[in-house]
Amino acid sequence: MAGPATSPSIDFSILHLADEVLEMVFACPQLDHRDLSALAAVCSRFCELSCSRELWKKKCLKRWKCWSFDTLDSGVDWKVAYRERLVWERLVYPAVRVLAALNFSRETVSHDTMFQFDKMLQGNDSVPVGLMDALTELSNCRDSVNDLTMKYYASRVRDYATMFQLERDARALCNLPSDDIQLDKGAILLSQWQNLSTRVSADYVYQKLDAMANRVRELLAESLSSQSVSYVEKENCHSGKQSHGNTSVDESHGASAVGESCLVFGARSVLHMLNKVMFKEWKFAGNTSDYYNPVNSYVDEVIRTRKGIPITLCIIYAAVARRLGVNVEPVNFPRHFLVRFCEAPPAAKEKVVPVYVDVFNGGQFMTAEQCIETFPVAGLHFMSESLFAVPHPRDVYSRMVRNLLHYHQTVSTMDTSAAIQHLLRYLHIIEPDNVQNTKLLCTVNVHLGINGRQTIEMLDTIPFEDDEVVALREHAEVFLQKSCEHPEVVIKRRTNPQHLSVTYRVGLVMRHKRFNYICVIYGWDPVCRMSAAWQLQMGVHHLPDKASQPFYNVLVEDKTIRYAAQENLEMAPAEAVKPDIHPRVGKYFSAFKSLRYIPNVELAKRYPDDV
Repeated sequence: MAGPATSPSIDFSILHLADEVLEMVFACPQLDHRDLSALAAVCSRFCELSCSRELWKKKCLKRWKCWSFDTLDSGVDWKVAYRERLVWERLVYPAVRVLAALNFSRETVSHDTMFQFDKMLQGNDSVPVGLMDALTELSNCRDSVNDLTMKYYASRVRDYATMFQLERDARALCNLPSDDIQLDKGAILLSQWQNLSTRVSADYVYQKLDAMANRVRELLAESLSSQSVSYVEKENCHSGKQSHGNTSVDESHGASAVGESCLVFGARSVLHMLNKVMFKEWKFAGNTSDYYNPVNSYVDEVIRTRKGIPITLCIIYAAVARRLGVNVEPVNFPRHFLVRFCEAPPAAKEKVVPVYVDVFNGGQFMTAEQCIETFPVAGLHFMSESLFAVPHPRDVYSRMVRNLLHYHQTVSTMDTSAAIQHLLRYLHIIEPDNVQNTKLLCTVNVHLGINGRQTIEMLDTIPFEDDEVVALREHAEVFLQKSCEHPEVVIKRRTNPQHLSVTYRVGLVMRHKRFNYICVIYGWDPVCRMSAAWQLQMGVHHLPDKASQPFYNVLVEDKTIRYAAQENLEMAPAEAVKPDIHPRVGKYFSAFKSLRYIPNVELAKRYPDDV
């Protein structure tokens, strides 16, 4: 009897697959760079396939989402890009992870703990692209509800790297001759310094300034054309970038792309037209309803909202006038910043008299006497030329910083000290020889327990050493020594009899019964630990349980940090709970799961029973 039929054997291996199929196999996400390296060693065919540009592009874009260059660029060597990005990832990720333990107990991240990143930045004229890509990947492109602590500290390091570059740019700008410093450039740097996380675009500001200038040119050209007079422009008066002024006026009007104008109407006529464009067409105006809002000092925000304070409006006005060939100078008038221009006198022997412009009030032209009458200076009963002196650009920037300092000193929040320290650091960059500012910055650093190395370096620049300098140096040396040490951990256990009244745990999302805000708990005390003055100011004595009840440290959805009594808190409804409740949530929590935040390692050490 015949046996069962057997199918013929087929001699088949992966080598029989077409190149297109093998490329698909090599591109699958389960295979990483190590697997591709191993495959390349198998045979020459695999080696050739594993070096495919498209294959490495797929691997790069699958593993990393954030790239500083155009991923459509056909000239990118993706295998090299993968290797370089992997090197930066292996350098950056462990260095970021260390920061959580070193900075948990500090109000803000100390620059002393950034020593690993200092090594990456030193010796470079600018921040390495690979470093910024790796930090951006960590802070922006990772899972939005996991790795919260890594995201938080990656953002802090990215801010630190951005400050490194901005400090260099600001020093270079302020060291230029006074006539070469353009106020709008320094104003952009200040806005970038104050808004590190939003990445203020200088191109946006320049494009809007160019657009205003081009609109003025159009109106001037129309006016000149109607009078059969040619309108000629000589040379580029822009800030330097060709792309910032590439809009041309019609050649039939005799105008070139951008530049200084030989104006048959004179400076006054051009500025009259600028007033029409800026205040009537673009609707710029002084922000009288919210004068002290910090955004009024950020030139990009003033351009966006068309509202500002005198100094930022004047900087915008002068920048547009410069593009039109009119020299408009700043005037550091007390309490009300102005600009001025000079027009040729009717007779050659007459003295040139400056004309002052109140940009805050629609570009009104004024004489010196009218300025004194409109903006009286307390205690001054005579005309003083010093009131109308043209300041050095550094003095203009200093005034802008002091405006912001005044705001933060009058509006107290949990972040006030850190905000003041940040501004004082920029003021020191602008005025490095101002001993009073240097001492104040060092004092704030010592108060916050941060930046010991920076503090000592600044104290070394002071030409004399008094008792204050000696004391500051001693404090700075102490916390510099401790900056890389893990701080002592204070553990709060619920088994402690004094803690039995504490109802809620860290990580719970709560609602304030009285003010209705949503918040997350990141710490608690069995009783109120704030000062008697704070308790009196907050009306704690009016609460039924007064100060003898648990109080909770909470991160609030409006980006503030508060200290709330237990009787005022209740569990938040599920629909109000969200994973991005506060910018600092990653400092205390590692993830967001099941409508609550999961404490990170450092917070769990302090509240082990709450995990």
